[in-house]
Amino acid sequence: MANTKQTYRRMTAGTSETVTIMAYLGADSGDREEIRRIVERDGAVVEDGIAYFGDSGRQWLDDQHAACLAAGLDDVSVR
Repeated sequence: MANTKQTYRRMTAGTSETVTIMAYLGADSGDREEIRRIVERDGAVVEDGIAYFGDSGRQWLDDQHAACLAAGLDDVSVR
C-alpha cells in the first residue's frame, strides 16, 4: 500500500492554477484505491473531491499525469 501526492502548476499573466492529486494505492494489499483531486485557481478551491475509487488507481494516475502535462501544467511535485 502507498500514499502518493502529485502537484501540478500553471502560471499565466494574472492567473494561477494548481492541481493536487492525493492517492491511496492499496490494490496490492487487497484494498480499494482512492484518489482525491483538488484544483485551485488564483488561490480559491474550485474542485475538491474523490476523482477515482476502484482497483486501477495507478492507471488513472498515469492518465491524469499525461493530461495535466498536455494541458500545459508543470509537475512541481517534491520527490
